[in-house]
Amino acid sequence: MSTITSHRAFFRERVTHWHTESTYHNLLHTEPCNEGARYRKYAFIPTDNDRFIKIETSTVNASKAILSIDGVTRTIADKPIGWGGSSTVDGVLSDGEYEVCSFRDLEGVHTEVRIIPFPGAGCKDLWVGGIYGNPPIQFDDDHLPDNPTIDLDGNFVHVLDERFVWSDAEHNLLQLTSAMNVTNCPNIVAGAPEAAYIGTTSNGGDVEYWI
Repeated sequence: MSTITSHRAFFRERVTHWHTESTYHNLLHTEPCNEGARYRKYAFIPTDNDRFIKIETSTVNASKAILSIDGVTRTIADKPIGWGGSSTVDGVLSDGEYEVCSFRDLEGVHTEVRIIPFPGAGCKDLWVGGIYGNPPIQFDDDHLPDNPTIDLDGNFVHVLDERFVWSDAEHNLLQLTSAMNVTNCPNIVAGAPEAAYIGTTSNGGDVEYWI
């Protein structure tokens, strides 16, 4: 056994590749309020491949659908949730669970997410509220995140904008510029159950959500 160097310590402190919410390009801390922690704008990531997106119509607003994976809410989306090709919607998905079957390497808002809409159909493109691809993280007063939100305003920069060449969103990823001392920041340890920690930012009076 070799002595842990400063580089190894840096890597082990920050990378959480074991966690299904992590994505390969992110340098994530195990604690979402540490300096350098990253939050994304889009609901689904390549590690969701072979997992199942659950669609549930909201009980308080029938025009909304709750999209989750393994019991963790990713976003609240406008209905209908559909499937089709890259330019057409061919059908509507009813409430249920649908396997994610392939993923574009360069992810982001409104980029390719493919699901199996019914047995034997093969992989089809996901459409959300009439818009192609990966939906943004969204919540509202009637549909709050599973955990308390973390206010990120004044403590972040947008990063890697040039990487998301297939996304039409202005920004897809942000990074904390310093540690935050707030009470609802959890200490996540390896092997902990999956959870989604949602950050918020202000944009012209509107609230934007990040996971």
